[in-house]
Amino acid sequence: MAFRGFTEAKHKDGALNDLETRVKNTFNQVKNSRILGGSLLSGVKLKSTASSSSAQINGVNRLLLTVDDFNAITSGVIVSVRTSNTFRTGTEGSDWNAAGSNNSTAGAIASHYANAGSYIACTESGAVVEFATGFYSVLQSVSYTSRNGFTTGTIDPCLRVSDAIAATLNINEPIRFGPASLSAPSDLLPGVSRVMSKEESYDTLATHVILDGFPSTMRGSLYAYKLLRNPIPGVGSGSKYMILNQDRPSNIWSGAGGGSLGLFCDNDCTVDMWVF
Repeated sequence: MAFRGFTEAKHKDGALNDLETRVKNTFNQVKNSRILGGSLLSGVKLKSTASSSSAQINGVNRLLLTVDDFNAITSGVIVSVRTSNTFRTGTEGSDWNAAGSNNSTAGAIASHYANAGSYIACTESGAVVEFATGFYSVLQSVSYTSRNGFTTGTIDPCLRVSDAIAATLNINEPIRFGPASLSAPSDLLPGVSRVMSKEESYDTLATHVILDGFPSTMRGSLYAYKLLRNPIPGVGSGSKYMILNQDRPSNIWSGAGGGSLGLFCDNDCTVDMWVF
């Protein structure tokens, strides 16, 4: 029966019964969930890293340049290298020569930039030139007035560290950066980087630890910090958790290992959490 423009409609047979069934099933699922048998942990302190680090970084970033055909290199081509604290150019014909072979040309290029001082670390292997940095420096760019005869790579986000330090950094491990000693959590650079691979440097005196990226504020003269696993006492490793409250912004995630639930974070914080 229509009433003032409205048309009467009825639910299909069984629609309300179906709704009732779904509500009951949902209630039973919640009732049987482990979450109702959980417990509240208040004031749990989570630390991101230790308060000091001995893992000094010798340099940041690298780029590989391959000499494909020394005869094709443009006469007078200029290769410019910029780091966070130095700038050096090299001109073919005056600073280095494209002559003899691809390997000898690569050696000439590397020798010119290796003499730039401690802020640039440059060496070659065969026809490949490795541009890296020394202490307190971040490689920012390598540019060319002509690319004829070269294969030019892109800058790899990596750490140039001693072999001993590289051995302590594991593949897929999260790390952060800061000064040797921390007086406050804010001394650490924001964000977390992850170790992707490790490669021996061409100069054989260091190892390049390749990362998935750097914080935008990355700089030289820093130390690498491994993240801490925060074990939650009395909570098994197979348990689940929900963060109900935290005193400062921080990403929090669980990590494998140990017989108890372990949490990592990218900023020191105190949390209230429900475990179940």
